[in-house]
Amino acid sequence: MISLSSLYYKIGNFELKIPELIFAKGKIYKIKGGNGSGKTTLLRLICGLYRQNSGRIEIFGASNQDENWLYRAGIYLDESFLIDYLTPLEFLNFKGLFYKIKPVVIDKFSNEINESISYKLFSNEKLIRELSQGNKKKVGIYSSFMHDPEILIFDEPFEGLDEKGRFLLIKLLSEKICDRIGIITVHHEVDLKGSIKEGEIVELEMKNGSLSYS
Repeated sequence: MISLSSLYYKIGNFELKIPELIFAKGKIYKIKGGNGSGKTTLLRLICGLYRQNSGRIEIFGASNQDENWLYRAGIYLDESFLIDYLTPLEFLNFKGLFYKIKPVVIDKFSNEINESISYKLFSNEKLIRELSQGNKKKVGIYSSFMHDPEILIFDEPFEGLDEKGRFLLIKLLSEKICDRIGIITVHHEVDLKGSIKEGEIVELEMKNGSLSYS
């Protein structure tokens, strides 16, 4: 569980205020909002990349500043989460070392992803920096599923993905969310209904630093 209480963050003229919010297991929380609404700021606060002015963020009952929870999370917010001088397969193996995943599991995962999108994304053919924007995002997002995390946090994951890429992401989310927490942001509407079970999607709207149910 992720809980926010009396959360307040201010930078310049922008203020983010969330009195109370709980992200529970078995749900995908889809946060919709325009540019500058505070979606990315909220994710960065949850991930501990920004520090709130006041209030508390707890993950699995401890402060989000206790970094142990990160081993149980799959996060991709932007290209800074990649290592662009590695190839996609090298990056996957690097993450495998971090999460102590056996090479045979890494190979199985990379082959399954490559087959699903009919493209050798996880290979040593190119460096990550040489990939298209869409393929960079695929590397970051798909690799976040490899260690079977309990929390998934993605910032606008569908933007820039082709049809096969979007389909695979929805498939992965639908398969993994039963006992996990998913938080995604969207700028344009993304219809997850029909692909993900009813009751597993919670729709929120972010506007001017405030969240409401939509």
